[in-house]
Amino acid sequence: SLSLALSALHYPPTTMTASVSSLVAGGTVWLSALLMLVVCPYTKVEESFNLQAMHDILYHSSNISKYDHHEFPGVVPRTFTGPLSVATLSSPLIKLASIMDLPKAWSQLIVRAVLGALACHAFGRFVTAANRALAGQGLTWWLVAVTLSQFHLPFYMTRPLPNTFALILVLHAFAAWLRRDHRWLIVYMVFATVVIRFELIVLLGPIMLGELVYGKLSFFFMLWFGTAAGIFFLALTVPVDSYFWSRWLWPEGEVLYFNVVLNKSHNYGTSPFLWYFYSAIPRAIGLAALVWAPVGFYLEPKLRRWVVSVLAFVGIYSILPHKELRFVMYAFPMLNVTCAAGMSRAFRSRNFFLRLLVVGSVVANLAQAGLLLYISFWNYPGGWAFHRMHTMVQPGQTIHVGNLAAQTGVARFGQLDPELSYSKTEQWSESVQPSHFDWLLTEQSEVASLNTTHKVVFAEQGFHRLALKKQFPFLHVLLEPAIYAMLKRA
Repeated sequence: SLSLALSALHYPPTTMTASVSSLVAGGTVWLSALLMLVVCPYTKVEESFNLQAMHDILYHSSNISKYDHHEFPGVVPRTFTGPLSVATLSSPLIKLASIMDLPKAWSQLIVRAVLGALACHAFGRFVTAANRALAGQGLTWWLVAVTLSQFHLPFYMTRPLPNTFALILVLHAFAAWLRRDHRWLIVYMVFATVVIRFELIVLLGPIMLGELVYGKLSFFFMLWFGTAAGIFFLALTVPVDSYFWSRWLWPEGEVLYFNVVLNKSHNYGTSPFLWYFYSAIPRAIGLAALVWAPVGFYLEPKLRRWVVSVLAFVGIYSILPHKELRFVMYAFPMLNVTCAAGMSRAFRSRNFFLRLLVVGSVVANLAQAGLLLYISFWNYPGGWAFHRMHTMVQPGQTIHVGNLAAQTGVARFGQLDPELSYSKTEQWSESVQPSHFDWLLTEQSEVASLNTTHKVVFAEQGFHRLALKKQFPFLHVLLEPAIYAMLKRA
């Protein structure tokens, strides 16, 4: 909501055509994001904090003691500013859903749809700025087409990751950057860095350096204005987050200490230095679309310093051994501009073969996105099992959610019956035993040890692997039982 207020303050007057173009571009991508939301309505463990925070703000309000993060704080604290904004904007729709007597699970869809709307609003602004920066060379619809043909960017727009909240601000910052509006470029980037993801300083650095080298920005203005913005947003996040965490803290400061000083991020897995370049980016952009990036880079000189800054961010960030695709998702929109510029040039050449290649690239990307969406549908067995189990439970029964189920879709939004008792205790102990619960959601490795007290009612399938076969369609998605719902024996 704060990003919306900031965008209302700083965006210059636009023509009706530009406003409609921005709205349609963002709205079209939002429809794609909503489709993916409907297919994959559940979330993973890395989204858990923000999703549970939005639930607790909506359903527990000022009763902080009932908030999920006090029982499951996570490795490092995260900011409440993003969840608070989305929950505030979602609350009228959630009240309406309550009046209509819709199940509580609808609230999860609503908050994620609102998050997606914020991301797509920012995307629309970015598209308009990119089209203007390249002299309106028909870029808008090619950029929309490239984005729609992809899986990851629309998919992430409704996912309550810290990176998604940061992406909203980065898209607004990129729009300001393309308009050469350095004040708002700094405001949005500092906001995202200080409040949501401090790692974005690695993106801010190359951008500012490029503007200084090209003589577009004064060093002293950058220094004093950036410092002032940093102090302002620090003064915003510390009181808000200290209230919700019940202690004085700066969340991103603690994250910085954990990742840089303690250097513990590598505990969660490591990847080769070039992994982002040979794996993450080709998968996210799509190989078929990415082949047009060198064409756009070569034929549109204005693009080069923007793309170089973004690639510098990816290169510097590659130094960290722990890598995930979402860590560099901020680079995807600018890389999409490069692909779209290449496609636009090729299509305007009126060469039939080039036009066929462009259309084929979009179609191939769509096929890749469809496959990834189908796989993702099977990546949330915990959420599907939790929903299915609620059709079988009786009032007053107790439910224990195991680790894998909690990591693959179970959330407080899915706790549909207030008469049921839920537990996510991670370790069995003398005071917490399987026999204390009527229902268990557990993984395969635990089933044998629990058979004495509980029986398997059903097993929810999950993604196992891809397999090549001789018959059409040649590439097959193999599934395996992932989450077992077990009922206490009589």
